[in-house]
Amino acid sequence: MPVTASSETATKSDVRPFAIDVAWAVWAQPQTFAEKVRAPFRSLR
Repeated sequence: MPVTASSETATKSDVRPFAIDVAWAVWAQPQTFAEKVRAPFRSLR
């Protein structure tokens, strides 16, 4: 994650790229993401 020069506020322009990266990771690797989400619940059983 790149660090912005001015860190006084977290604007939407800073959040949007992160959200796109997350959405892309979910779309590109749905099985992997699903396994990461299910793992904690699976260990609770």
